Amino acid sequence: MKLEDINLRDPIKIGYYDPFSAFSSIKDDFSANFPLSNLHWRYNPLKPVKSIPLLPVRLVEEVPSLHAKNTSAISLPLDNVYARLMVVKSTDIDTYRSQVRPLIIEWLKSLVKPQNVLWAIILVNPAGKRDKKSSIIKMSIFDKLNMDFGHDGKQLLVLDIRQEEEISPAHPRKQVLKVYEDYPDEISKLEVYNEVVGILKLLVLCTFDKRYMDSTRVIEKLKLTSKSNPADKIELLQEEMRLASTFNDMRCLDESLDLYETLYAELVHLGSGEASSTSIPTVLKNIDYTNFQPESITNEIDPYYQFCRAVEQRAPIDMFAVRLGLFAKISILLQMLANFAISISISSIYMSSLLQKATAFLNEVSQSSLDSIKKDQWLYAMADFYLNLPLARKLVELDKAQAEAGDGISNTSGILEYTAELKLLKRLLLTKFGKTQGFESPTNYVFLESVPINPSENPKTDTHDLAVRELAESLKDQTAFEDSFASLTISAIEDFANCERIKTIDVLSIDLAMLHFKKREYKEALDILQTSYDYFIENGWNYLGGVLLEVFLECILHVKPENSTELMNTTLELFVSLNDCKGAPLGINDYNLIKNKSERLKLFHRLKSISESLDVYHESQLDRVFKVEVLPHIDMNADDGRYYIQVKIQNKFGIEIDLLKVVVTFVSADDLSDISIPFTNTDTSLSGEGYTLINLSTDLYYSESLKLDKISVEMTDKLVFSTMIDACPTDGDHTVIHHTTTEEVSPRLPSPKSVTIQMFPFPELFRVEIMSPKAVSLGTNALECVVHNGPKDIENLAISIATSTHGLQLSDNSEQFNRDRLGAGKQMNLTFHCNTGAKIVEIKVTCHYEIDGERYEYHFQDSHDLSLKVSVSVQDIFRTESIYSKFQIGCVNSHNPVRIRKCDYKCTQQKFDVKRLSTIDKENLSLMAFGEQPAFVFYKVTPITRNFDSSDALDFMIQFSDLESECKQIVRAAIQLELKKRGKLKYMFMLTGILSELHFDLIQYSVENTVHVLNAASCSKYMNEIISRLIPPKDRSDISDVLLLILHDGQIIGPLDLLLDALRELHISVPVPCLNTLHHVEFIVAEKGPYILGEPINTRLVVKSNSKWSGLLSNELLASSSPDRRLQRDLKAFELTVINEEDWLISGCKRQNIYIDSGEAINSFDVCLIPLNAGELLLPKVTMKAINDESGTMDVIQENGLETLSVIAKLENVAFTF
Repeated sequence: MKLEDINLRDPIKIGYYDPFSAFSSIKDDFSANFPLSNLHWRYNPLKPVKSIPLLPVRLVEEVPSLHAKNTSAISLPLDNVYARLMVVKSTDIDTYRSQVRPLIIEWLKSLVKPQNVLWAIILVNPAGKRDKKSSIIKMSIFDKLNMDFGHDGKQLLVLDIRQEEEISPAHPRKQVLKVYEDYPDEISKLEVYNEVVGILKLLVLCTFDKRYMDSTRVIEKLKLTSKSNPADKIELLQEEMRLASTFNDMRCLDESLDLYETLYAELVHLGSGEASSTSIPTVLKNIDYTNFQPESITNEIDPYYQFCRAVEQRAPIDMFAVRLGLFAKISILLQMLANFAISISISSIYMSSLLQKATAFLNEVSQSSLDSIKKDQWLYAMADFYLNLPLARKLVELDKAQAEAGDGISNTSGILEYTAELKLLKRLLLTKFGKTQGFESPTNYVFLESVPINPSENPKTDTHDLAVRELAESLKDQTAFEDSFASLTISAIEDFANCERIKTIDVLSIDLAMLHFKKREYKEALDILQTSYDYFIENGWNYLGGVLLEVFLECILHVKPENSTELMNTTLELFVSLNDCKGAPLGINDYNLIKNKSERLKLFHRLKSISESLDVYHESQLDRVFKVEVLPHIDMNADDGRYYIQVKIQNKFGIEIDLLKVVVTFVSADDLSDISIPFTNTDTSLSGEGYTLINLSTDLYYSESLKLDKISVEMTDKLVFSTMIDACPTDGDHTVIHHTTTEEVSPRLPSPKSVTIQMFPFPELFRVEIMSPKAVSLGTNALECVVHNGPKDIENLAISIATSTHGLQLSDNSEQFNRDRLGAGKQMNLTFHCNTGAKIVEIKVTCHYEIDGERYEYHFQDSHDLSLKVSVSVQDIFRTESIYSKFQIGCVNSHNPVRIRKCDYKCTQQKFDVKRLSTIDKENLSLMAFGEQPAFVFYKVTPITRNFDSSDALDFMIQFSDLESECKQIVRAAIQLELKKRGKLKYMFMLTGILSELHFDLIQYSVENTVHVLNAASCSKYMNEIISRLIPPKDRSDISDVLLLILHDGQIIGPLDLLLDALRELHISVPVPCLNTLHHVEFIVAEKGPYILGEPINTRLVVKSNSKWSGLLSNELLASSSPDRRLQRDLKAFELTVINEEDWLISGCKRQNIYIDSGEAINSFDVCLIPLNAGELLLPKVTMKAINDESGTMDVIQENGLETLSVIAKLENVAFTF
């Protein structure tokens, strides 16, 4: 249908009855007002007015008949007559009475009253004549008509036709209209016909409104009973079809479309449970394909008529005809909506929906069980009809023009997509017809044809005559068939390209490529097959991808035989297509079905041969050929001193594959360092079935947690398969040659999961420890590097020590150590000094060495605490002949007590005799120092010679151990013993790392010598987690819960000989104590007690002063007989004070200055003491203060400071008067 006819299709009908042939004179003027425009319908008082901009009208002449009066309405198709007119003319009253009025009455009785349609009577007057009134009653024909058939007309009352309620009361109730055959001017004619058209609009709208209300009322009623009553269900569907048709008549297109689509979906649902008919539908039996109009609604496909016929005749409903009729109505409505749309984009949406529904409907019919030539021809004609819809083609042309002008984006992609789908349907039908004619399909080169077991089941050639002209021309011969097939394919590809269906283009391109390949047009086939195979392989169609690759490779050999790189890529892709990395069993679409073992092996050797001839390095994704699993367990080989891991490689090619090298690379797990550790195996082979377990070894050791970074498998020097772990996704497109217009990257296959391992030293291999030296001197920081060699001699050992601690400096001779040879099982201790104020230092040790001429590297990093576990302070007490030293020993950390095993205090210069004041054997000393309970050790120091000074020093040594280290040592030894029993000693250093997490009850251990672990359960759980993560499954059961096994109720008793490794020695250089002056003060009482209260006691205060401990004598080089010796001494002045206390009255010398030189001096004073209280009274205290040398040091010894005098009172009272 032409575009201009779309808006005028399916007009409503206005019937007219012209018994006096009066309509012919006014027909032209009357029809000039059609179609009607600007109708407004208010279907609900609460909703806005529905506007109908254009309503096409067709005038239908009707003649009353007895048949129309008596026929049941259910047997008639839907009547879209919305108004009825009767055109009359009369010259006098007699004619009116005798002829006109009887005919009007019969018309009303036959056509108007039964159909319940609004009506009007049109009186046609001759040109230029006024109404002639009757000479008897003085009334014109028009007046008489109004009297009989106007409002409350007499004849209407007789006929029982009440029309006064059917026209809106807002308008005049005119049912008799008057027109003239001719008018004096156009204005007069316009006025008359404006009134006539207005009345016609009201008639149409009122009829429409009445039908809408009636249908709505019936539908609501039937919905209540239709679920339980099948007859009501059919009646409901009928009434919904009637309402949809009413909406369609009045151009309420959206409402009509919604109803028809709902009806179609419901009918599809109702028919889904029925068995498909195998007979040809009646509607398809006699079709005129020369004038094919599938949207012409005849009784054969009219849904309402089909339901009415089935009910009246009690016959089955032709569901195919009903659905076809509904689809045709939906198709017409969508085209009308598209034509009325205000923009290209909206119009395109409607047309896209139409083509989509057409594609779905035709595909549904094509897939039905009915298989006949008539059905396939009809499908072909239907597809061709919708491909040539004028409106769709016009929209594509307009959109293309806009795109070329740069005005906006494409709006017709949906139209193009479903147009292409319809072309594919035509191509499918063409192929089906070609098969019946015996033509060979291009897809036979690609798809496996199903071969029937019984040869008689093969399709026979049918030489029938085809009614569709285009189809017949396409099947004249094989060439015509292939040309039509190619034409439809190319056309569909062009449409899919415009709507960006790239992968569909790849699929369709294969057919064109196969046609070219069949014709030996290799270059054209090569240009098409550039990326198609990749799509099929990635989507699981492995067989198809492999076959295409073979064709592709054959094309390259003919077109580009010298291009080794392209040959390599293609051969590799063909080899990869033999692999099913997903692990699925072989299916019918698997390329392996057509390749035996020898062919696979031949292809593998061909791949290796081509790769060896390459000039460049070729790397491809590993997961395309092998499935690799890296086991997260590290082990050692005592024979060569290497560490190794294991990988499982699955080979699904079904042949044994030789590999040049397998490399697995690990990097630091925390990404803080740039270390890289490759584990390698060379010259290995993969089994043709299942997994192959391969050991990979390394000569590098890093004491770090490592994560998997890269896996590489080298087939040859030039062909490598690798994958990066946790890397950004790469281009997954493995096509050999990329198309020049489009590239859609295919998703990357899953890579091997990330693996983390922890390298730990093995007791049997080379290893390094950093520890504190057994003996340290106070004020110096030193660490000891202990090198343990493995079971083989090592040569050219080079050790470098570095630190990452800020401010830490190693002494010049501590950074590099070299040794030519270290025997098997030997140990080497290296001590280096650290100059830093930090307590925690980071030490890095790097060792390079050789075993049997092969180079090894060992990198070790550890943190160490330089702080001491013990604190020591000393207090010196001077006496005339000796010094008493009191050493206080405590623990630095109050939560970690210290055990003191041995103390020694001596003078190496032989100037002092040092004796310990204790009854405990100094070799078996065992003291405990707690946080608030330090230990004390006393020594008596007696000078042997007077030749000493302040630079002399005494050596104090303390041998100690902290209790936490002792507990750890006991637990470590128990774990080592248990692992040794089970033959798993190699995991000792991995498991003993848990010791730092243990919490001990150190108080209980100090008392009972029993190690009690407070958090044994949680630490055992943590240890088991480490075991499950780092230890192979075969060894896990042997060492699981080893911590709980050595602890009985969380306790373990350790032998004391295990504590020797925990002992440490601290050497302290103690300067000889010096004192400038020592004063010896003593009260000498002449009389013996008891003494009488209040009576004086005469005493003498003697002060002996000397400078023996000043440390100056060794610097006095003059002999004692030198006359100048005394002159060189400086006098020192002191103030002596006897403190007046409450118990005494002191008389005599209470404060006195004394002077002494650098030697010795004795001063004495008389002091009288009067006791004030009775009892045992302490002697008064005496203090000394330097007068002229405040910086000097001195001490006062009050010999009898604690001596008491017994004072008694007389019997009589004693009174003192002041």
